Amino acid sequence: MKKIEWLPQFETGVEEIDTDHRYLFEILQEIYEAIEKSAYDLCATLANKFIEKLSEHFRTEEAFLDRIGYSDVEGHREHHTSVMTRARQLEQACKNNEPAKVAECYAVGVAIMLDEVVRGDSGFKSYLDHHGFSRPMRSAVR
Repeated sequence: MKKIEWLPQFETGVEEIDTDHRYLFEILQEIYEAIEKSAYDLCATLANKFIEKLSEHFRTEEAFLDRIGYSDVEGHREHHTSVMTRARQLEQACKNNEPAKVAECYAVGVAIMLDEVVRGDSGFKSYLDHHGFSRPMRSAVR
């Protein structure tokens, strides 16, 4: 099991969205650390926190995309619905106190975030850049 790290390449250039993404990554890191300490009960609590924040984030992101007139907001909503279905798998895996199941909890969380940030949000990233809704990535700012 490998710990996931936030990378500047994950940024969309929209502070509110990026702040949510970084926070979700932090929760995954807390899950990783709980697994390392065999604190499996904590994993279930953190998984619930992750799912609640993910759902809240999706509502925020969709409202933002509506506000700016993003043409494929419905497609992005469908993507979010699919991701939330997978998040329920994470919830079930994290309720189990078996080490292999709890490790699966973390792996599903990582897959969800990579799917959301890398695949899902890349669809609107170029729109944001083209229409001036994004700011430069932190790594590009001196």
